[in-house]
Amino acid sequence: MLVSGASADSLWQKGYKYVFGVYAPASKYTLGFLELLVKNDFKNVAIIYADDAFSKDIASGTKKWAERFGLKTALYESFKKDTGNLDFIVLKAKASKAQALIVCGHFDEAINVRQSLKKINWHPKAYFASVGPALSSFRDKLKSDVNYTFSASQWEHYKGARLPGCKEFYDAYHKAYNDAPSYHAATAYAGGQLIEAAIKKAGKIDREKIRLVLLSMDAVSIIGRYSVDRRGMQIKHFNVIIQWQNGAKEVVWPEELKTAEPVFR
Repeated sequence: MLVSGASADSLWQKGYKYVFGVYAPASKYTLGFLELLVKNDFKNVAIIYADDAFSKDIASGTKKWAERFGLKTALYESFKKDTGNLDFIVLKAKASKAQALIVCGHFDEAINVRQSLKKINWHPKAYFASVGPALSSFRDKLKSDVNYTFSASQWEHYKGARLPGCKEFYDAYHKAYNDAPSYHAATAYAGGQLIEAAIKKAGKIDREKIRLVLLSMDAVSIIGRYSVDRRGMQIKHFNVIIQWQNGAKEVVWPEELKTAEPVFR
């Protein structure tokens, strides 16, 4: 099984023999964003997270890497998944005097925290939320309030992207659905590309042979590099960091792929 829609680090700690990751692991989702903070002289961050496995792994990884980058964690606190009103924890983050707020969760958490920020009239210098802001529906929901939000994305299509087959995939998807594909659609397609490559290399559909190929294979799909460690965790693919600016999604990290400079408030 190629897991093209999950990235919690705990998946790779269960001893599965036939499960292989496509996404960058959750614990490394915020690496590029943290690098941007350090380069722009940030001193501290607040990390809040939903209490599901994926969000916990992003949060613990963020705290660990923030410390390695020399950033102070001003607040590190969880909240119950599916909590609608998050004013209480956003107020705690404000009281911590954090310069950047990092929200670890899914679409609803990204929306709810952004709405709470507006309600309490707090504008941290940087706001990052996982998953939600990478989707165009995030803009549709928040309108102009989408601006300045950072997030991580497993894949973005933009002019100048040179990954083989990326443009063809984008054009075909847009023609079929009259919409731009999200990274979720792209990684699902990439999973198909990778299993196809593994079957061809194995020479036949044999479970054990395909497993051995996927363990050792170093390949490129439309989203980038694929290679896993002995547990099946992805080690070569990395997220890009995006930011909404003037109602458009821009890539702001890494340097060699960026379409715009990051903007801090």
